Amino acid sequence: MKKLLFYLLAIWAISAGYKVIATNQKSPPIRFEEEPGVLERILDKLDPSSGPRLKAKSAVLVDLESGIILTGKDEDNIRPIASLTKIVTAMVYLKTSPDLLKIATITPEDRQNAGRTRLYSGQKLTLFDLFHLMLISSDNVAARVIARSTGFSDDEFVAKMNELVAEMNLKKTRFTEPSGLDKGNVSSASEFAAIFREALKNDLISEVISTRFHTYKALNNDKQYVAYNTNRFLYGREDVFGGKTGYIKDSGYCLALGVKSEGRRLAAVILGAPSNGYRYRDAARLLAYSDK
Repeated sequence: MKKLLFYLLAIWAISAGYKVIATNQKSPPIRFEEEPGVLERILDKLDPSSGPRLKAKSAVLVDLESGIILTGKDEDNIRPIASLTKIVTAMVYLKTSPDLLKIATITPEDRQNAGRTRLYSGQKLTLFDLFHLMLISSDNVAARVIARSTGFSDDEFVAKMNELVAEMNLKKTRFTEPSGLDKGNVSSASEFAAIFREALKNDLISEVISTRFHTYKALNNDKQYVAYNTNRFLYGREDVFGGKTGYIKDSGYCLALGVKSEGRRLAAVILGAPSNGYRYRDAARLLAYSDK
C-alpha cells in the first residue's frame, strides 16, 4: 500500500511539474494536419514558376499598397464565403457611427439556428464586446445583434452591405444576411481581397482582427469570459497582423489574412479549402511564393 501511494505521489509530482513547464513555454509552432506529399514537393522544385499548388478551390495573394495580384488560383470564381461575411457586417456597422458603450440584450430570436455560440438569451453586453466576439470568435449571434443594433431591419441592413460592395464596383459579391451562415453570401477571392484591403484601413477593425483574445463580462451576472481568436496563425506567425476565418458546409474552409513580408503588406484569401489544416497550409504556400 505504501509503495502504491509513493508511485501515485511521484506520478502526480511529475505531472504537475510538466504542466508548469508547459504553461511557461511559448506557443508551439503551427503544425498542419496535411503536409504536402513527396510528389508535390518535387513538382514545386521542378516548376516553381507555375505558382503554389493549392488544395483550396480559389485563392489569391495581393499587395495591399497597390492592390496588384501577385499570384492566385481561380481567383475570379464565385464562391460562398461563410463568416468572412462578418468583415462587411463590421464595415457597414461602423458607417452608422455607433455608440459602442451601448448595452444590447440577447434575445431568443438572435440565437435561433445560429450554430455554436457562447451568448445566451437575456445576457446584456456592450456593443464593444459584441463587436469583438463577432470578429474574434466569429460568433453568429453577436453578428445578428450588431446588425440589429443599427435600427435597420434585416433587409435594410443587407441592402446596406450590398450597396457598400456595389460602390466598390464588385460585381461578383452578394450578401443575403450578416453572419455568413447562408450560402447566398458569395464573392470571389480577388473581390474579397479588395474588401479586406478596404476593411484594414479602419483602425478598429484592424485592431480587433489582430487580437488573440478578448475578455468580457455580461453586465447582468458576475461571470467573466474569454473569447479566443479563431485565426491559428496569430498564435504562431509573427508576420501575420490580422485575419478572419470562415466555414460552412457549402463554402469549405475560408481564410483572409493580413501579412507583413520584407517591408510589404500583403493580403491572402483562401476560399473552399477541404479542411481546417489545408486552409493554413495553402495560406503558408501563398506567402512562401511571395518570397521567391
